[in-house]
Amino acid sequence: MHVCPQTNVATLNVLLSNWLGLALQISNLLFFYLRMKVHSHYIYFL
Repeated sequence: MHVCPQTNVATLNVLLSNWLGLALQISNLLFFYLRMKVHSHYIYFL
C-alpha cells in the first residue's frame, strides 16, 4: 500500500493536535483538582 508523504504529514498533524488538546484538557483538570484540594485545605486549617 503506497501512501504519499503529504497525507502522512496531514494525519500526523491531526494526531498531534488531538493529543495536544487531550493533554490540555488533562492539565486543566489536574490544575482544577489541585486548586480545589488546596482551597479545601485552607478552609480546613482556618
